[in-house]
Parts: sequence; C-alpha cells; structure tokens
Amino acid sequence: MKKIANIKGVIISMLVFASIVAFTEINHEKVEAKALIINFNNQADNFFLDQLDVERIIEDQEVLVEGGTISRPELNELENKLTNERFVKEAELFADLKGNLVANVTLRRPMARMIRSNAPDAYIAEDGHVLPTSSKYTARVMLISGGYSKLLLESKEDLKTFNPTLYALLDFIHHDDFWRAQVAQLHISGKGEIEIYPQVTKQKIVFGTAEDFRDKLKKVRIFYDKILPRSWNKYVEINVAFKGQVVAK
Repeated sequence: MKKIANIKGVIISMLVFASIVAFTEINHEKVEAKALIINFNNQADNFFLDQLDVERIIEDQEVLVEGGTISRPELNELENKLTNERFVKEAELFADLKGNLVANVTLRRPMARMIRSNAPDAYIAEDGHVLPTSSKYTARVMLISGGYSKLLLESKEDLKTFNPTLYALLDFIHHDDFWRAQVAQLHISGKGEIEIYPQVTKQKIVFGTAEDFRDKLKKVRIFYDKILPRSWNKYVEINVAFKGQVVAK
C-alpha cells in the first residue's frame, strides 16, 4: 500500500511540475505581430475614439506591432491599457492565424450630457460611467442641468452605483423611442428633484424625484394623449410629483 501511495505522490508531483512548466512557456511565448487590425464593435454614431486613437495607445506602450513580436504578458498589459481608456467599455487583443495582432474594441455610448456653467461638461454613458467631453465629436443626447451633476462628479462613482433609481430613469428614457424623442432636458436639483423640459411642447413637467418614474411617465403620457390635443396652449406646467395626481397649470 505504501508503494502505491508513493507512486501516486510521484505522479501528482510530475503533473504539477508539468503544469508549471507549461504555464511558464505559454506566459513567455512570443506572438508574432505582422500588422495591427482594429475592429470597433459599436462605432456607428459614436466617434469619441477612432483607429488612430487606438494605434496611439498601443504606440505609447512601445510595443512593436509592425513585423515584430509581443509576449503574452505584454499583450495582457496592452489589453489592460486599452480597457483603462474611459471611452472603452471592453477590449480584447489576440493574434490571429495569419500573424496579425487583432484588437476588438467596444466603446461606451453616452445617453446624457451634464451641462454646467462654471465647469466642464461631462457625459453619462449607457452603463452609468461618467465620461469627459471630446473636441472631435458631440453626441446628440438629452441634457442634464442642476446641482445634482456636481454631487455625482464629486462622488467619483458611476451613476448606476451612486443613484440606481435615477440611472434607471435615464436609461428608460434613452431606450424608449417616444420619450427619447420627447425629452430635451432634465433639470435635477441637489436634492434629486427633477423638472423635465420637452422637445416640442412648452409644458414644463414637475416630476419630483426619480422614484416611481414609470407611473409618473404614464400619467404624463395620458395627459399628452387625452388632454393636450384639446388645449394645446392652455397649460404651461404639468405636475406629477404627487402619487395619484396630475396637476396642470
């Protein structure tokens, strides 16, 4: 029995050693990089980064990609460098069978722009991350004004973490065809109180906080469908901040 146990121990040791050697070889394997191929998964109407920007990030790492080689640790480091770019949501780097270095890049897409009179503007991405503006491209998205923007930026958090309910409201408006076309601007106070300014009609919507936003938007939609067509210019304000009520002035 002892002899069998010793044999098992030797086999296990050999397997562990072989695994370590294999990992070391793979980790230091050189990948040929004849050319760099960059693929954007969602660049349509989203031009904050282009091919030259990605090439510049790679060149900053001083990695030979034209006719050179790159080790797997360098490849991982380069992938992390791309992922740390704020406009990049995901990045994948690998060598294809032809010896090309391929970069698949998924960009973050903005869904709202925070406008501030005494500080730089910023975007809120679809995943809630806060993005800087760009001199090369301006996204046509709903605007957000008011003191809440300062609180979000000072928190250093993404909106999805900082205020999940407000994030859900912005996400709903952004992905709903009717409301995306209807809403021009949200003014959000430091206390989270929201006023909505529509694209077409002149009626300001006093919304209250983002709580129960689906019910509130339903009430506004009913007002638009049933009341507004009969008295287009009569009202200047719609208040849905209170549960079960629609107050028009």
